[in-house]
Amino acid sequence: DGNSGVVVGPPRSIGSSVAAPDAITPAVGNRSQPSQKRSNISYKLEPMSQVHLSSNYQDVVILEKLAYAVSDWGLEIFDLTTPSMPRRIGEIATPGNAQGLAVDGGVAYIADGAAGVQLIDIRQPESPHLIRTVGNLKYIHRIQIANGYAYVVDTKRGLLIFKLDEMRDSPNPQPISTFPTSGDAISVWVDGDTVYLSDEGAGFQILDFGRIDIPAIAGKVEILGFDFNVVDGY
Repeated sequence: DGNSGVVVGPPRSIGSSVAAPDAITPAVGNRSQPSQKRSNISYKLEPMSQVHLSSNYQDVVILEKLAYAVSDWGLEIFDLTTPSMPRRIGEIATPGNAQGLAVDGGVAYIADGAAGVQLIDIRQPESPHLIRTVGNLKYIHRIQIANGYAYVVDTKRGLLIFKLDEMRDSPNPQPISTFPTSGDAISVWVDGDTVYLSDEGAGFQILDFGRIDIPAIAGKVEILGFDFNVVDGY
């Protein structure tokens, strides 16, 4: 929409070392809509600033005043210390098409499509660097870290679960548990021993991982969720 006020730059070239624009635009006015649920309340979202989009962003994690964003190009890191003046402070290209990421212990775990999982050292966010690649996978779309495990969504193989220390340190890490899906696996969320998995074929599945090596189906909802969060049982 040419009237939206959002400025979109050209997509970054895969593997390109050319820096994308760092321009920041001022807030363009309130673009919110009144609540459709309760007519006597109007929620107005006032953007403080905008970053010129230089990539087709797929996922973002915000942690300790830093935003980690992944796109087809790779990983970009933004400093949000001053919300009205966000700055991109670091970046690293990945060989695949980054689809999702998780951040844990100074490491960004990037679901990099056909290129597997990229482990990026982000302890110095201005100069992220590759630690290792976990390959021999089909197409990695999402990843979440919880309970000492990496829950990896492979669109073709389903849900793969790795021990986190083995993913970081083993020369050839292998999943300790798998849950094949009837269609393309899309997204995952972990809450304690319960795993919520979106499956293009079976819908939204609720899995019980009381035993990590023997997942059991606890429930199913026939909807397709491309992305979701589970908070306080909802």
